Amino acid sequence: MDFDTVTTYVLPHWPFVMMAFILGGVGGVMKKSVWTKERAARSRFFWWMRSLLPLHAPIAGALFGVVAELLGGAPVSPGVEGVAGAMLYHAGAGAASAWVYSIFRHFLKSRGIVAENLSMPPEPPG
Repeated sequence: MDFDTVTTYVLPHWPFVMMAFILGGVGGVMKKSVWTKERAARSRFFWWMRSLLPLHAPIAGALFGVVAELLGGAPVSPGVEGVAGAMLYHAGAGAASAWVYSIFRHFLKSRGIVAENLSMPPEPPG
């Protein structure tokens, strides 16, 4: 892949990749610190929320897209216009976030960096 290919086909879509990365990172932290298996075992609400985890990132992305567009717009790839376009664009980034986050963790692991603890510290006992 040469530099012209990267600048033509990859760089214009940096907002999508960044949003997917951000949503993936937030999702990783939330899964390990808020929507835990222990809480799901104790509470029906947490059980449902943990069961519906795959929907959280696309919904969060869609809400972000709508709010950002109504407040003046967020960076998007060329050709994305309007509230519906921004909503679908960011929902797609949310859907891709698990893959992007997983690829990032794999990349870190290949460099000898343990990324399993990219989460909030556990709650203190008591």
